[in-house]
Parts: sequence; C-alpha cells; structure tokens
Amino acid sequence: TPPDLSGAAGWRAKLEEYARELSAAWRRHPWLPSITVGDRVMGPRETAWPETALSALTDTPLTERERLDAVMMVSHHIRATHPAATQGTQTWTDGSAAPIMRDLLLLNASRFPLLATTVAIPSTTTTREFGLLALLDGLERTITQRTHNNGDEQAASPPDPP
Repeated sequence: TPPDLSGAAGWRAKLEEYARELSAAWRRHPWLPSITVGDRVMGPRETAWPETALSALTDTPLTERERLDAVMMVSHHIRATHPAATQGTQTWTDGSAAPIMRDLLLLNASRFPLLATTVAIPSTTTTREFGLLALLDGLERTITQRTHNNGDEQAASPPDPP
C-alpha cells in the first residue's frame, strides 16, 4: 500500500515522508528491493508508490518529466542506500564487525588515511539521510529558481487587453 502523504505540508515534507515509508517497507520486506528491478511489468500496488510521490510535486513548476525524474532520484537513492542501512552491511558503521573494522582501519591509517580519519569521527547522520537532504536541497533550489523566474516573466509581460 502506498504511503498517505496528506498529513505532510509541502512537496518537500511529502517526499521526505515518501522516502521514510519506502525505506520502512523495504526494512519490513527485505526481499522487495531485489525483486523490484529490471525489465518487468509493475503491479498496481507498486505503481501506486510513484503515483503517490508524483502527487507531492503537482504544484511545483517542474515539468511532468522532471517530476518523474525527481521521484525516481529519491526512489533510487533509497534503493542505493538500502544495503548501507541494513545492519552488518557497512562494516565501519554497523554490526558486530564495526569495532574490528574500525580498529583495522586505524591501525592502517598510513595506507588508508582519509578513511581512517573519517571512521574515527562519530557520524551524526547516515548516508541515506545526507544523500536525501542533498537531493531535496537541489530540487528545492530548482523549484525556487523556477518560481522566481516565472514571477519575473509574468511581471515583465504586458497585461492582457480588456
């Protein structure tokens, strides 16, 4: 069942909720990401997810195709970060091997100086959170620029004759 985005105010909050719900669905059903790829026909429940996400962008100045591209970027980001959000798959941040991997990187800091420095610093966000924030910031910038440009074009055009 697709998420209900009606409780979120504005396109950004709706896409954030969509991403949270998609991520939660994949955590509940870890087999979904692997079977929802490739050349295949999507069923009505799966099709309802991007349809719902597209509805979040209907009042933006993005074209229909750009709206679909935006939804696909968010969906693909969640898909790409799903393994990293699954415990035990990102060895330096999650799972029982994390302290061992972190220690090995720190012991070999001369060989892997950037990674060793990075894993020594506690993270306040996940790859998924940071990436979603960056994606939505970029969309917000595009939408804001288009909104201002459309306002400038309307102000510059002569009024319609009576």
